[in-house]
Amino acid sequence: MKQQWVGLLDCNNFFVSCERLFRPDLENKPVAVLSSNDGCIVARSQEIKDMEIPMGVPYFQVKDILKTNNAVVFSGNHRLYRTISKRVFATMETVQNPIEQYSVDEAFFYFFGTEEEARQQILMIKETVEKEVGVPVSVGISLSKTLAKVANEMNKKTTGLKLLDFEEWSQINLSYPLASIWGIGRNFSKRLREDGLISVSDFLAADPGRVRRLYGVVGERIRQELQGISVLSAKNRELKQSIMSSRSFGKETIALSVLEEAISYHVEQVSYDLRQAGACATKVAVFISPSRHGDFVLQSRYGERDFLAPISTTRDIGVIAIQLLRELYVTGVPYKKAGVRVSGIQPFAVQQLSLFTPVAKKIPDPLQSTIDVVNRRFKTGRIHQGFLEGARKYSAIANQQSPAYTTSWGELPVVKA
Repeated sequence: MKQQWVGLLDCNNFFVSCERLFRPDLENKPVAVLSSNDGCIVARSQEIKDMEIPMGVPYFQVKDILKTNNAVVFSGNHRLYRTISKRVFATMETVQNPIEQYSVDEAFFYFFGTEEEARQQILMIKETVEKEVGVPVSVGISLSKTLAKVANEMNKKTTGLKLLDFEEWSQINLSYPLASIWGIGRNFSKRLREDGLISVSDFLAADPGRVRRLYGVVGERIRQELQGISVLSAKNRELKQSIMSSRSFGKETIALSVLEEAISYHVEQVSYDLRQAGACATKVAVFISPSRHGDFVLQSRYGERDFLAPISTTRDIGVIAIQLLRELYVTGVPYKKAGVRVSGIQPFAVQQLSLFTPVAKKIPDPLQSTIDVVNRRFKTGRIHQGFLEGARKYSAIANQQSPAYTTSWGELPVVKA
């Protein structure tokens, strides 16, 4: 019998897989990827996981262990990961369309057919992506998004393919922990435990009215999803409410010039992300803070300002952000962290102007668009705004970053025969 299925494609150990894609010599060897400034481990190969090294652990704490086990460690190369992500989903769409991208390495899809047809479809998706892109993936399919997540988790260490039907799920959910279900976070899980709901079967056996009364519409939807009723339907991705860039300094600084470079760097990041999303912002915020463990812990400063009209250009946001910084700065305070956030985000095509708004600039700005095209083609920062001079010094510490295999002609891999 034909029915509606919900599937999920998930790239296995995605950041690690991207690095291995251009380094086949690293297959079956321990590989880890670090966060910005080479601070924490954010991706692990199975070999690293087998060492019981947890996700998010500070690199310095496990550096010796990794070295002893001949592990290869990379600084995060997010430009590479984004381009590989685009390839994965573009390839996926050649055999399954439409898809709903959920994250950089996950996408949901919907399929109507028999159980056997569903099995053939997920096999085709997996084989096509792995052959055309080279990144290993897992594909799970079931009756709802939540159950597709469960199916995907079940297949990670097996074939990478799983169809979870209602009969099998009815047997599994007797002992399946609620805390492991997608959408149930730490606080929600704590509330459920306090109410005596530990397993999925406990939750499904609870009175629907009680579930709605205690946990609202979110709890009701999760319960329906666990019953195999798909209620989290596909929808267009909404614009983020805000975009932020922040980072701690390697050493504390009292110099305004260093803070200006840092804020300029963050402005460049958030404004670029705005334009990539086809959006503009109506507000910018700047914050600077000292170490949480020193004598100046109460000297954190924060300020924000509304724009007269929605903007997305680096220069326009940067001028206001630097003004804010100079108002916030206190001489003699050793600052440890700085950041920028833009909010009030609107699409380019829909701008809500105020009564006192001057003649709006053309969005997107032609000059800014040209700069973005050049920087994407060659290297970010090749062309930059005058007030950003020095901002490149503040770019992330990435002492072990792989080459820009997919975005720079000069760093293409060389093959010798």
